[in-house]
Amino acid sequence: MKIERTGPQSLKIFAPAKLNLFLEVLGKRTDGYHQLDTVMHSVDLYDILEIGTGEGDPQIETSGRGMGDPEENLALKAARLFKRSTGSRKGARIRLCKQIPVGAGLGGGSSDCAAVLLACNELAGRPLPQDRLRDMGAELGSDVPFFLHCGTAVCSGRGESVTTISGVPRLHFLIIYPGFSLSTGRVYRNLNLDLTEHKKKNTFMNVLLKNKQPEKINACLFNRLERPALETEPELGCAMKKAREMGFAALKVSGSGSSFYQCIEEQEVREVENKLFHIDSHWEGFLVASSLPLCR
Repeated sequence: MKIERTGPQSLKIFAPAKLNLFLEVLGKRTDGYHQLDTVMHSVDLYDILEIGTGEGDPQIETSGRGMGDPEENLALKAARLFKRSTGSRKGARIRLCKQIPVGAGLGGGSSDCAAVLLACNELAGRPLPQDRLRDMGAELGSDVPFFLHCGTAVCSGRGESVTTISGVPRLHFLIIYPGFSLSTGRVYRNLNLDLTEHKKKNTFMNVLLKNKQPEKINACLFNRLERPALETEPELGCAMKKAREMGFAALKVSGSGSSFYQCIEEQEVREVENKLFHIDSHWEGFLVASSLPLCR
């Protein structure tokens, strides 16, 4: 998450996407959510938000990818929640340029939400401590607290409990968006925990902290939601098979899909770029690297 001040009462924020490098579902909670153990890693594919203050209710203007009903936009909900929580008379004016695919398991909506909470707090003189912002973020979405930090983190609970990890080397990834979205709710409905007798243990961080060799990292990638995502949308399996035939053999779904990715060597980037010219016309390929934790 990068924050730049553009005026006395305005900011520009680059809100990153995330990849789930490890995701295990431990069980169903009494509140209806699922208990997770996941490693999230932010990457330099960004939505760009310009945020300023104004009178009256918060407002949002969007461009780029289709966003659906503005009233359901998490960024707008974040601005409204901040205004209610602080009793401020000021309202946020948000311009959102959407570049992260929607419904792709990359966390774009949650990242935008966190960006607005951080921006509103910054413009108001930081009246709320970080833990209060985290609680507000968790009200709006399970992934939002992670994006208040970015970088790399082990997330538990329903995803809202965040333990940040330092010392992770800068990594490069290929992300493929196959041109369609998946519903997180539908994917979870296809998850049969009764068939999951042996939970995968999170030993991923040991590998991640010790080296940046893509083959070792790719061998440790895991996502319990991959199978239900493939069952939800058979076209996803066809897309992954086609990508593997192009030479991307270690692909893994991020979150509940529909995007899939693998870690690559930095020197492979040019070769991968050439392969992307031959990609399916409905697909989008993104060559990304690790993004930094929150910086102002």
